Amino acid sequence: MGAKAQDFDLAALLSRVADALERLAPSAPAPVDFAVADAFDAMTTDRPYQVAFSSEAAATLVQELIGVKFDPKAATAFLRAFESG
Repeated sequence: MGAKAQDFDLAALLSRVADALERLAPSAPAPVDFAVADAFDAMTTDRPYQVAFSSEAAATLVQELIGVKFDPKAATAFLRAFESG
């Protein structure tokens, strides 16, 4: 028969899943990394309700929102990449 409910250790299972995911993609970007890029893309794309910002204006806004809306490490890395071309 299968495991009884009291024998099931959800925390151990989740730990094993996390370990397996880490082995499969150890350098996968975190969601916070995508948040900066996604916001930058939204700011620099024309929308029905808003004209696109220039790349420089969007980068300035990202800089102003570090620690407020954006993770400091992710935003700083994004800005370094933006500045280096």
